[in-house]
Amino acid sequence: MYLTIYYEKNEYEHFLYTVDSIKHLIKDAGLWSNNMIIPIRNFLNISSKLFRKKIGEQDLSLEELRQETINSNVRARKWLLEKIDEQLALQ
Repeated sequence: MYLTIYYEKNEYEHFLYTVDSIKHLIKDAGLWSNNMIIPIRNFLNISSKLFRKKIGEQDLSLEELRQETINSNVRARKWLLEKIDEQLALQ
């Protein structure tokens, strides 16, 4: 939830710090199953790409990112698709 807030408020440094913290948490916690880790990791990767695109740090196809989101086992798919569509509308 914090990641979505940081995204909405354009708090890129806080966003990156939280992504890194979550990645370390799921890497170090051997008690988590892949059924829990994979959707979270996919969300972190896709939302990071989306944020980098939003601030102009990464040049990528939003259509490809949209397809990746649709085809992936990912947390908060609806929110990601909404944010991708918002960026598509700005193009």
